[in-house]
Amino acid sequence: MNAIALAALKIAVGRNPNADPDGAGPLSAPAVSPYQFIAADVNLDGKVTSADALAILKMAVKRADAPAREWLFVNENQDFWNEATNSFTTTKSSVVWDKAVQVSSPLTTQQNVVAVLKGDVNGSWAPPSAAQDLDITAPTYFTDLATKLGTSANQWAVIG
Repeated sequence: MNAIALAALKIAVGRNPNADPDGAGPLSAPAVSPYQFIAADVNLDGKVTSADALAILKMAVKRADAPAREWLFVNENQDFWNEATNSFTTTKSSVVWDKAVQVSSPLTTQQNVVAVLKGDVNGSWAPPSAAQDLDITAPTYFTDLATKLGTSANQWAVIG
């Protein structure tokens, strides 16, 4: 988790946290993705700052005042690319995305979403093994979410 906080801090100061793909150079590191910006904006204030990196460190050491681990859902169709400027529309100082993923019950159409774990800037989260509790965010996270949406908790699945 400390590597994740470092990645968030690098984004906050305008550095790319992504490594050269083969580690040997001279390849360029991939650009910071909109999903990395979304994951790094832990306090959801629309920008990535050192406060977000500190929040991730608090999450790592399980402090009582740490933000809760939370899945954020982004419509798969979300367009983060600006054709005119040939760049991403989401940046460290403007983390903008459509937070209103509409889910209706009963589900009559398929909706594809990208799940982003708040705080997982480097994409290192992996599903737990079968022997572990799959609901690592909070014991009742998915059942609470289903209750809030007025649907069955059986619809939630984690695909690794």
